[in-house]
Amino acid sequence: MRICFYSDDAQIADLASSLEGIEVSTASTMDEVQACVNSSEEKLLLFIDLDGDSEQAHLINQTLFEDSSVIRIIITETTSLKDLKKHQLSDEAAFGYIKKPMTGELVAGLVNDFELADYVEDNNLIHEGDKAVEDVELTFVGLKKSDLEEMAAAQAGTEETSSDD
Repeated sequence: MRICFYSDDAQIADLASSLEGIEVSTASTMDEVQACVNSSEEKLLLFIDLDGDSEQAHLINQTLFEDSSVIRIIITETTSLKDLKKHQLSDEAAFGYIKKPMTGELVAGLVNDFELADYVEDNNLIHEGDKAVEDVELTFVGLKKSDLEEMAAAQAGTEETSSDD
């Protein structure tokens, strides 16, 4: 599985650049998204950010709606829950909806959940229960060591500041 983020959000770009263990790309145009889609036969987990150019985001979602190799996840910070529910009930509903901020742990969990779902479907194990997927090899998605160190230092600084009060 691969990941592509369609977003102009700096925090999403930082998250994308910090992930390792999986092919990750970012896109800011339809052509760049299409290049991500066409770059491999492997499934693509596409995060579509509605907070930037929402018309372009909706067009990307609509264009790739029937492409079974693309798992579309809508991400947003500003779109209301009511509007997301409307979208979910529309003819072009995505596979999932996430309110930002996003984390590496969330992305890793989604990758692994979709890998498990594909494995169950591909091997006709829908009625077999959890035992059937215990030995499935999942993609490790982690954060680069330098980013982990930065986060730990920032957390330590926050804890020191709060304990000084």
